[in-house]
Amino acid sequence: MMRTVLVLCALAALASPALALEMGDPAPALTIKEWVKGEAVDLAAAKGAKVVIVEFWATWCGPCKVSIPHLTELQKEYADRGVVVIGVTSEDPRNSLDQVKEFVAEMGDKMAYTVAFDDGEKTNTAWMVAAGQTGIPTAFVVDKEGVVAWIGHPMNGLDQVVASILEGKYDVARAKALKPIQDEIDRAGRSSNWAALLAGAEKMVPIDAVKGNLYKCWALSEQGKPAEAFAAATASLEAAQLASDYILVAGTIREIESKDHDFAGLALQAIGRAVELEPTNVQAWQVRFRLLVAKGQEEEAKTSAAKFVELANDDANELNNFAWALLTEDPFKGKWNELALKASTRSNDLTKNESWMYLDTLALAKFETGAAAEAVTLEEKSIELAKKEGVGGQDLKGLEDALKRFRQSFE
Repeated sequence: MMRTVLVLCALAALASPALALEMGDPAPALTIKEWVKGEAVDLAAAKGAKVVIVEFWATWCGPCKVSIPHLTELQKEYADRGVVVIGVTSEDPRNSLDQVKEFVAEMGDKMAYTVAFDDGEKTNTAWMVAAGQTGIPTAFVVDKEGVVAWIGHPMNGLDQVVASILEGKYDVARAKALKPIQDEIDRAGRSSNWAALLAGAEKMVPIDAVKGNLYKCWALSEQGKPAEAFAAATASLEAAQLASDYILVAGTIREIESKDHDFAGLALQAIGRAVELEPTNVQAWQVRFRLLVAKGQEEEAKTSAAKFVELANDDANELNNFAWALLTEDPFKGKWNELALKASTRSNDLTKNESWMYLDTLALAKFETGAAAEAVTLEEKSIELAKKEGVGGQDLKGLEDALKRFRQSFE
């Protein structure tokens, strides 16, 4: 089962061909029929004091539901630094005001940020349609100057943008210049057009040497040019300055295989630098763990894993994702079950055993550590909660298949 879903749900609204809202533009007003949760937010009043995340979602959107815990954690992490998260939703046949109120009430503390119901389609039109955005979830970040600083998927780079804005290191003009190049690269990647991707990467290098060279590395690797790919990866590492840069380099190149070029070793260099710069960076320790496992350095890997679990102790989503990876991914599967059980147990303690997704992970951890009876009980509860939340399709089938497998172990 996918733990991070980056596919956007389709919207009925069509984007305007001429964009009326881009990064660097003043943020439009929020025209809201009802503030379902939290206090009303006036963007004009927030100017100079608040960073506001405006995220568009709906109760029927599966990826939106996946994003909710992440946005909750983001709100908790940065609340004392003036960050406000607002989930805006509009009426449609499957998303009435009553349905939204019921959904938000059921979510409780798992949706711990402001929720607003659009006045017709006024806010959606002023933001989503004006910006040419055709899918949800989509998030807009409004900086303290009242300017739209970033537009994108809430699970794909939002954290880094907010952190950079708060540190005074974010450059809106640079982000705006990068966006059309990024769109070009994304199109090329989806069609596996490596020549076009390489061309886009070359355009990106003068603006963002870290990402541009990583895209070059990807394209050259796919073209069967490992020496040139390694040179691009090295250039990316040399351009890196922030811990987030080094993590990006390590995470991108760690799985590239070449008998003559040590990409994994280069990735270890990068992640080592990230840990030096930010010793409490949870993501850095997880990437370091993965790299050490791949290198066969199990004792050092154990140390990194323990550090990750220690640092992520109060982050249910990070712990759950880590546990799921240990239980289901090669080369972890079957080798790190006890650690997966520890991480998963903690994630469920944090959420009071009320998340169907986290219970599903814990059930698998119990099963893999020999507690099949407990696994059945937990999976049954996971299915019950999932059905209450309207989960269906492949997600629900995955839960039911797991329950069947657990039960069959008794036969």
